[in-house]
Amino acid sequence: MAYHVGADLVDMEMMLFYPTVAVWPPNLQGTPFLYEYVDGGVLEITDAGGRPIIPRDPTPLRDEACEIIYREILEGRPSPHGGVYYDVSAGPASREEKERHFSQRHFAREIWTNRERLEELAGIDILEERVEVAPTAHYPLGGVRINEVCETTVRGLYASPECAGNFEGANRMSGTAFSGCVVFGAIAGASAAEWAERAPDAHAEEGQVAEEGERIRSLFELKEGEVRPIDVTRRVQGIMSRYVGRYGRDEKGLTTAIKSIRELRETMLPRVRVPEIKVFNVELVHALGAPAALDAAELTAEAARLRRETRGHHARTDFPDRDDGGWLKHTIVRKRRGRLEAATAPVIREPLRTR
Repeated sequence: MAYHVGADLVDMEMMLFYPTVAVWPPNLQGTPFLYEYVDGGVLEITDAGGRPIIPRDPTPLRDEACEIIYREILEGRPSPHGGVYYDVSAGPASREEKERHFSQRHFAREIWTNRERLEELAGIDILEERVEVAPTAHYPLGGVRINEVCETTVRGLYASPECAGNFEGANRMSGTAFSGCVVFGAIAGASAAEWAERAPDAHAEEGQVAEEGERIRSLFELKEGEVRPIDVTRRVQGIMSRYVGRYGRDEKGLTTAIKSIRELRETMLPRVRVPEIKVFNVELVHALGAPAALDAAELTAEAARLRRETRGHHARTDFPDRDDGGWLKHTIVRKRRGRLEAATAPVIREPLRTR
């Protein structure tokens, strides 16, 4: 929404990935399995042949694990559904020892939740059977560009984490999401209230309201060659996974991704139709979100193509090194005269003042 009213978005290429998220079975796709449970004797991450791929002493950080897992997949050693195995059964401990071990660990509540879901939905016992996992987009580090009082580049529009960008930089520390919302949310709220006190009354544009109502009603109409909203979502996911994932970004792939996304917007989006269900219409939710998903995908790919270096959670295979001389700056994407515009902005570096 901020993009469409003209606000600058910053560092959209910076996407945090989590290394071990279920890709199979289908009814568990998107469920995170704690990577932090990679521990000798209890859990292994293995390739399709059952070979452990995560080294020990020390255990790699999440970022490093993502790279290791992606390498296994890209080099042709994936599990049947394109991931690797999260294998508790590979540990030499007995079932009773594993149960006792998990119940005493800090993350026990999380793994226990996953175990219950697996047994209920898929009939799989996490202690004895493998689950297919892969790195998955977890948290956008980019977003709406703000200043120190959470003001965007659009007059009267304020934002805070988790929709604002550059709160974390090119990577983030664990546990900062909630504090970011609280601290910057309070600043944004105070700034918006101060602006509202002196701003003229705002009125809805009746023409825009009517236009949006007509767009929503059109989703229920019969169309030639109609498609389901989830089909659009899955196509976008496939494009992003192949060309704009944590590793494997390059000029050719990113250009292909942008072209493919624009083609989807022109050829597939107009054919979306949803069933006429008045209560809990999940397909309508997907249909309303599909244009935003296409926008976010294009903006991410465009920013990734612009940044010709590797930094933080942005990795280019054709520019594998960090380049402070040429790229110690932000990427900016914005909408100008109805078109996407990409630019850069300097990094503001001020020393910390102490009393």
